[in-house]
Order: sequence, then C-alpha cells, then structure tokens
Amino acid sequence: MIQSLLNKTLFVLFFISILNILRHTWKVFMILRNDDVPNKYELSKQELVFLGLSIAYLFTTIFTKITI
Repeated sequence: MIQSLLNKTLFVLFFISILNILRHTWKVFMILRNDDVPNKYELSKQELVFLGLSIAYLFTTIFTKITI
C-alpha cells in the first residue's frame, strides 16, 4: 500500500520535472526567437534550484528507473 502510494508520487514528481524543464526550454526558445531586443534569460535562485533538481531527477530516473 505505502509502496504503491510512494511509486505514484514519484511518477507525479517525474512529470512535474519534465514540465518544468519544458517550460524553461520554451522561455529560452522564445527569447532567442525575438529579434527586437537581445534579452538575457535570467533566473532567480529559487528557479535555478528547481531547474537543477528537475534536471537531476530526470537523469536519475532515466538511468535507474522509477521503481522502489
């Protein structure tokens, strides 16, 4: 019971991580596409930490799978 609940929670975290990475990728793409003003892509410390954790979790699940 608890293992199943934990496994489902890890799947949710996996998909949230993917959505976070896609969101930042989309923002970078939109800034590069804009020709009017060369903007920098700036992240706050909190956004940078969450992006780093998302990338780390994605790589971890790719190499080890989501099983418990």
